[in-house]
Amino acid sequence: MIWSLALMCFTILAGKIFTSRLGIGDYFSFFWAWYKAAFIEEFVFRWLPLAPLLIIFRKRAMLWLMVASVYSSIFFGTAHYSYYEADWPGLSGVVLSLLNQGVGGFVWCLVFIRCARKADYFFVRPILTTTTGHFLFNMMVIAISREVPSTIFAP
Repeated sequence: MIWSLALMCFTILAGKIFTSRLGIGDYFSFFWAWYKAAFIEEFVFRWLPLAPLLIIFRKRAMLWLMVASVYSSIFFGTAHYSYYEADWPGLSGVVLSLLNQGVGGFVWCLVFIRCARKADYFFVRPILTTTTGHFLFNMMVIAISREVPSTIFAP
């Protein structure tokens, strides 16, 4: 299912690329900037809280990994509150942000933990997996909402 949504996203964005005045390099810069943003979020909200616990305990202390995942997801959800602030000011926006972004952040924490291996102390596989998934999800949101492409990909 995720790949069909990613293909739909690519099709919409590719259609924008070939019908606009911008060059391929501009679009590469756009995608690279969004990938770096996803990487920074995954590094801060997944790698920093979970990697030390995985190094120390491996997967034996799943309770501590789940506690760290919940806290990380709460911070991830509140960090994305600005997306909801205009339409949902106050506590309702915070709750909506925690439900949408926080639950999604918890899922990415579970993916990070699942992808971790014993010999990989830098956690390259989990961070690349969650970053790529986060990036594809962001691109699907952009393709479906068309908010960012309408401003960037204007003809």
